[in-house]
Amino acid sequence: MLAARRIWSPEIADDIGSNALQILANASRTNLRFFNAKASRSLLAGLFYILGYRFKAAKTQKEIATSLGISELSLRKSYKSWLNNFPSLFTDIAVITTRPCRGSKNGKQSTLHNGSLNGILAKANSQSFDLLLLEAIDEAFYAIGESAKTLLYSNLEKTFQIKRTDIPTRITDFAKALEKILGSGSRFLEILIMKKLHVKIGVACKWQYCKYPMTKLVVPEVDFQKYVDLMREIFEAKNKDGCTEIGVFVCE
Repeated sequence: MLAARRIWSPEIADDIGSNALQILANASRTNLRFFNAKASRSLLAGLFYILGYRFKAAKTQKEIATSLGISELSLRKSYKSWLNNFPSLFTDIAVITTRPCRGSKNGKQSTLHNGSLNGILAKANSQSFDLLLLEAIDEAFYAIGESAKTLLYSNLEKTFQIKRTDIPTRITDFAKALEKILGSGSRFLEILIMKKLHVKIGVACKWQYCKYPMTKLVVPEVDFQKYVDLMREIFEAKNKDGCTEIGVFVCE
């Protein structure tokens, strides 16, 4: 909050600082490794640069970098890293603005460093479902404990050669690996992933339960792989045509 007040007036700074705290908390829950070997001022600078556009209080890279005592190069690396790793957190941001600038041929200069923010967001949005799926898996693993989350990812990589980033393209292998590690308990985790994914992609979900032991999804012929494929289709259709609702049946 103090860092934000170095850049903006108190009212705007408090709003941006609060939003930054929420994003930092969410990012640390879903991908703690993102913070490895990154300086705190550089992390904040990149995040503040992006949030300036969210709150219609954009500052130049030079203004933010100078206020926080870092280089503009560090700020650019930081904001690109935020967008590449957490694109779903910033899809609401309008990214094209210009301001008068001495020395430019047309009297204007992009505040977005040659429009690179647009390119990053466009690329990130094309990969957004996979990233949302990974975030949902991260949060589901975290829900059963930080140590359990670490052990699961370690086991998946060492025993089954499935890296975290490989999961969206190896869903069947991922589900089989979870079943071998957790037995029938893997179904609970799959359902938790499904619930979190529904929230992230903004699809209304009607959960209906039956009275039998929870051993599998009751949607006929829909295993976890097919479910993920279905959700990918719904996500793409939602972005193109509007809201979608899906009903999911599970045994209790």
